[in-house]
Amino acid sequence: MRHIAVIDIGKTNAKLLSIDLATGAETTIARAPNAVRRDGPYPHHDADALWSFLRGALADLGKAHPVDAVSVTTHGAAAALVDAQGRLTLPILDYEHDGPDSLPAYDGLRPPFAETGSPACRWG
Repeated sequence: MRHIAVIDIGKTNAKLLSIDLATGAETTIARAPNAVRRDGPYPHHDADALWSFLRGALADLGKAHPVDAVSVTTHGAAAALVDAQGRLTLPILDYEHDGPDSLPAYDGLRPPFAETGSPACRWG
């Protein structure tokens, strides 16, 4: 194994990097903004735009050299809820949206910090 494609979905930008394990070289192949959409039920990330960006960037990388593995990383609070066919069931919530925290019932449903390692956020 030599070439690793790293998909990095950050809060602000999405990137595709190429890591050459033989040399340690890291190359940024492509970068695109990870915009927050305001349509729909709550602020969310544009999964279709991200998917289109990644398909194009991975195709370009594959033309440059073989890809032996793919690694994916996202900002810590990202979650995509999908059905049995892998389709999104809800938009990917922008974690800075305070919607869940504004619902009193959420506190009763939310697992404790000891289980999740994620503190309750109060944006404001």
